[in-house]
Amino acid sequence: MTALGANKMLKTLSLAALALAGLSGAAFAADMPDAWAPAPSGFEGFYWGANVGYGMGKLTDTNSPQAFPDLSLEGAFVGGQAGYNYVLIDGVVAGIQGDLNWSDEKGTSGGNTLHLPGGVPPNQISNATINDTIKWTGALTARIGVTNGTFMLYGLGGVTLAGNSFHAGGTDALQGNQPVESDATGTHVGWTAGAGLSAMMGPVETFVEYRYSDYGKSDYTAAAGSNALDINDQTVRAGFNYHMY
Repeated sequence: MTALGANKMLKTLSLAALALAGLSGAAFAADMPDAWAPAPSGFEGFYWGANVGYGMGKLTDTNSPQAFPDLSLEGAFVGGQAGYNYVLIDGVVAGIQGDLNWSDEKGTSGGNTLHLPGGVPPNQISNATINDTIKWTGALTARIGVTNGTFMLYGLGGVTLAGNSFHAGGTDALQGNQPVESDATGTHVGWTAGAGLSAMMGPVETFVEYRYSDYGKSDYTAAAGSNALDINDQTVRAGFNYHMY
C-alpha cells in the first residue's frame, strides 16, 4: 500500500471513530437524566375542575353625597375553572387560570331615602327598598406555589369581573308620592388576590382558597337617575381539579 493510500485509510478510520464516538455519546446522554431539568411536581400540566364557595361583600355608592348607605352583600356561588401549570424550579410551580362562577351574593335594605342624581330637581325616593345581587363573577389569574409533590401552598393575583343587578323601589317625594321602580345592571372590572392550599391524590387535586376582590366601579343608569357603584368582597371556596397528564 502506498503512503498516500495509507493516509487516506487513516483519515477515513479517524472520521468513522469520531462519528461512532459522537453517536455513542448522544445515546448515553439521552439515557441519562438531565441534571438541570426540574423534577416533576405532580401539579404541572393542563387541568380543569369545579368549585363552590361563599362570599361576603359591600356595595358602595361613590357619588358625593351618597344616594344610599353602604349595602352588605353575602351568598353562595358555584362554578368552574381551567388552567395550566409548569415547574419553574424544583418545588416551585407557576401557572395561569381562568374561572367563571354563577353567584347569588346579595343584600337588601329597607326604609331608605334616596337622592338620585339625574333629574331636575334630583329624584328623591322615600321609603325605598334596595336590592342588589352579584349574578356572576369571573377571573384570569397568575399563580405561583411551593410543593413537596403532595401538597402545594400557592398565591394568586389578576383581573376579575362581576355582573351585578341593582333594584330600588319606593315613592317619589317630589312627584306627589308616586310609586317609583328603578332597575339597572352593570359589569364591573377590577382586581383580585388570594392564597390557597391544595393536595394531590393521583390525577385529582383538591383545594381550599381565599380571595379578596375589588370589582371596581360601574355606572348604573335607570329612569330614576344614575349612580356610580363600587363592589368588593371576600370569598372562601373549595373544589377539585383533574390534571390531564
